[in-house]
Amino acid sequence: MITVQEALTILSRVQIQWGVEKIPLAQATGRYLAEEIKADRDYPPFDRAMMDGFAIRFSDWQKGQRTFSFTHQQWAGSPILDFIDEEACEITTGAAVPECFDLVIPIEKVTAGDDGTFTCLEIENLKCGWNIQKQGIEYKEKDLVIEQRTLVTAAVIAVLASCGIEMPLVYQRPSVAIVSTGDELVPMNESPLPHQIRTSNAHALKALVQTMSSKIETFHLNDDPLIIKDWMEQHGQQWDILLFSGGVSKGGKDYLPQLWKEDGFECLFHGIAQKPGKPMWLGKKNQTILFGFPGNPVSTLTCAIAYLIPWIKHQWSNHDDSHYIQMQDTITAHDSLDLWLPVVLENNQFKTLNYLGSGDLIGFSQLNGIIHVPSNKFADNKSKKIRFYPITTF
Repeated sequence: MITVQEALTILSRVQIQWGVEKIPLAQATGRYLAEEIKADRDYPPFDRAMMDGFAIRFSDWQKGQRTFSFTHQQWAGSPILDFIDEEACEITTGAAVPECFDLVIPIEKVTAGDDGTFTCLEIENLKCGWNIQKQGIEYKEKDLVIEQRTLVTAAVIAVLASCGIEMPLVYQRPSVAIVSTGDELVPMNESPLPHQIRTSNAHALKALVQTMSSKIETFHLNDDPLIIKDWMEQHGQQWDILLFSGGVSKGGKDYLPQLWKEDGFECLFHGIAQKPGKPMWLGKKNQTILFGFPGNPVSTLTCAIAYLIPWIKHQWSNHDDSHYIQMQDTITAHDSLDLWLPVVLENNQFKTLNYLGSGDLIGFSQLNGIIHVPSNKFADNKSKKIRFYPITTF
């Protein structure tokens, strides 16, 4: 049995590339860029007015001129007009400032006349360039504006659009097969007998990785070595990621680790000094990685949040969603096992979730994430920070 840190280190060394693809910008939200983005022009591409008002020359202001005449307007989106012989022009926010003008007086700072003139109120410390955003001040043509491996959010979409990127290059998502095992499981649309339960792990895992996969399918296998072996031979190499729940412990029908070995999977680890999820299994065959989670629903979800989701994201990005938080209540560490505890956010404070243990799936469903408590480290965590793993996949 290895430690949590050893398991995380082993998992971090598994690097698998699922390729790249170009997709329409409208479909790129939530994906990770497989290319760096450089500006195709200066931004802003012209001297841009930051206020509605009037563009004038600073030199005229310095000479004491306060009343100006104007005959034309410079609207946002209109070609830049020639005002070389004009004292001023009316201008709108976002419009290109004509080259002959070098400051914009806000409309709130002028009094308009009836004869095509306006008079400026006195403004202290007025400077050349006031209310004008200079061309290229945000970035210059060919400047790096978005790094590779960046998560595409709404804000990133705006930058991509401004750079004319209609088909961004993103990392492909993996195909995922989710396999629940156990003779006691029946489909959720059936009425279970007294000795049976409805399957839930497969649906929970599917919900967790749905947005991170290109193709996802669920299967159920009874605890029959021949059935499991046949499924592995037919389907095992058709998927990038295999997620199994159940059959990885020491029970009489826990055949999976041996069957995986016979199928050619290299066991990277089996058994972690943690609670829940002690019998978790990890293996690899060619470019397929296999996670073997315990059958207990709370253990399955906990291990998926702690190991699976961060690992998938690390194939695309260096960003780590986990972070340190301040806990409100006291946490007692286990003598020999690292703990993964569900936590809930209440009144802007994190507290351990009050539920009935690994069998309480309904109570567990209230969690906002899990925390990692190394063994014998935190006797009283109220004044210490602890690592938090959110349940969200974005």
